[in-house]
Amino acid sequence: MKKSVWIASSHLTESQGEIKKLLPFHPDGIVIKSALFLGDPLCKRACTTCAHSYRNKRFLVDPTLPDTYFTFHERQTCEYLFSEEVGDILSWLKSSYPHVERIASIIAKTQEDLVSMARFFEKKGAQIIEFNVQKYFQKTAGSSSVNQIDAIVAMLQTIKQHTTLPIYAKLGPELLTRDVFKKLKGTVEGVTITNSFIYPRPNTWIQQSLKKRDKDECIVHGEPLWPYLKKFLPIARTYFDTVSASGGIHSTKRACDAIALGATSVQLCGAIQLYDPTIITTIKQSIEQSNT
Repeated sequence: MKKSVWIASSHLTESQGEIKKLLPFHPDGIVIKSALFLGDPLCKRACTTCAHSYRNKRFLVDPTLPDTYFTFHERQTCEYLFSEEVGDILSWLKSSYPHVERIASIIAKTQEDLVSMARFFEKKGAQIIEFNVQKYFQKTAGSSSVNQIDAIVAMLQTIKQHTTLPIYAKLGPELLTRDVFKKLKGTVEGVTITNSFIYPRPNTWIQQSLKKRDKDECIVHGEPLWPYLKKFLPIARTYFDTVSASGGIHSTKRACDAIALGATSVQLCGAIQLYDPTIITTIKQSIEQSNT
């Protein structure tokens, strides 16, 4: 099975222009994080405040913490991309770069919206649907009880009735258990293991950054959370043939480690932000060499 390198971050894949900056480095796939409205009332994108804030204020590297970075969010807000924009990007990729795999990562508040999105993105050219279960729980459900996992399984089964695409479930630390894997097995074709979560005790410097950015939630990414991938990648592979590693892949070594632990694809974001896009090519070459 080919081991793939995907690019996965809203601010790296939010437009044709941003994606074009990365295509010369030959990523195998582009994960486009869709839309979605999680607040009230519904935002119609009448202004550009969110876009400006996202690009200029949302990403932060702490020079005192190696291979660690932070993103900032409101607890209840709309996400940056919206369905029509994601559809346009998918159609463009399918037409202009058909060799690059197209993954639509979705989240919504209702089963009806999720079904509608999956159908829409399949029509626009998506090849994989990734349902962001982690963010669904963080933004809407609030916890990961057994009953809620059962509800997610039922939701995924309904989505599968309306799309022919393979579906991945994106799981964060609060959902990484054998019980969750067992419940999802047979319902989804694969899982994405992500290891970013809310930073529980921000220090003074982080608190000042939150205030400056007018945000109220800090998400930590990178090296501090590598143990989650290290522990759960091999476990996930006992349940699923395809497992994508997202978060903590900040270096060539970590990408190769993730592949060795069972990942069939790695999703890059922080590595590109911490260094530059040439790391895509470096990681691809290192993975190919490790497989020979």
